[in-house]
Amino acid sequence: MTSAPSSNATGFHCPNPNFTIKLVPSGEIFRVRKYRLTSGSNVFADMFGVCDDNDDGDGLEQEVEIHESPQLFGIFLRILHDDVEGIKDEPLVEDIADTEEQGEGSPEDVFGEARPTIPTTKVPERNLPPLIPYPILRRLFDLGDKYDVTPPISKVLESHLLRNTPDHPWEVYTYAWSIGLQTVAAQASAHLLSKPMHKYTMEEISQLPSLEAYHRLVLLHAYRVQRLQELLKTEEIFPHGYQKCLKHGDQTQQLWASRKMHASFAIKPDTDVAAEMALLKGSFAACKSCDAGCERAIAMLKYKCSKVPRTIDRLPKSM
Repeated sequence: MTSAPSSNATGFHCPNPNFTIKLVPSGEIFRVRKYRLTSGSNVFADMFGVCDDNDDGDGLEQEVEIHESPQLFGIFLRILHDDVEGIKDEPLVEDIADTEEQGEGSPEDVFGEARPTIPTTKVPERNLPPLIPYPILRRLFDLGDKYDVTPPISKVLESHLLRNTPDHPWEVYTYAWSIGLQTVAAQASAHLLSKPMHKYTMEEISQLPSLEAYHRLVLLHAYRVQRLQELLKTEEIFPHGYQKCLKHGDQTQQLWASRKMHASFAIKPDTDVAAEMALLKGSFAACKSCDAGCERAIAMLKYKCSKVPRTIDRLPKSM
């Protein structure tokens, strides 16, 4: 017998339910698919293990009472009923490690395990629910822990946490570190470069789960400033006199050096050094040789700076 689709005010929808969950004390009714519960939660699997494992037919007369909030549990059921099977074989990171400096540090330095990739907010595109806001997501993680969700469901929650990083980098960093999601914490650290560490309040700092979590951010900020300054200092507009303009070369080099000194003092962890030096472009418009030299130097500087680590898991071994 085929059951009628079940919908709920929370947005949960099950097209072919065969089991009923009643929430206490609200009395909210959710008609669900038992297999989705048992395949996504070890607690539900144990709970229904003593029952008939047959998922066919209409068992809507079977009902279990659960003490949960209707709104939160409805979102939880949407995740359990989503098509997440394909996610387990797709990583939540993107292989872009070759865009950063090699030899100075590697992903295994901080967390003690080899990870040849660095994290991004790219997540598998399946039939995932819309982005879950961070405050609700935190409660869903607690719910997932309570019901001991399976790895595919955990990956769904992790993907939403990753996608919250641009808007809530500090919250994601502190929470991800506290629950051992190293790749998520590393991704969040890349979004924490614009705010100086001394600008955080004691209340914010107290949210960090360990001194190491704080220290790694301090090191990341300091290391980026140091490396960006070093790269800028050594970048010449006519390296080894290559294609130096015979007429304006000396003057052009002086202007380049002056701009480098000014930009170096203003470098911060998130500074776009190439963009700072690009302010000189208009100064050489009258000379093709000098203008070309400026373009080459800026392009090389941009390339070198792009390799400076932006995440805590890419810091050198010595730090």
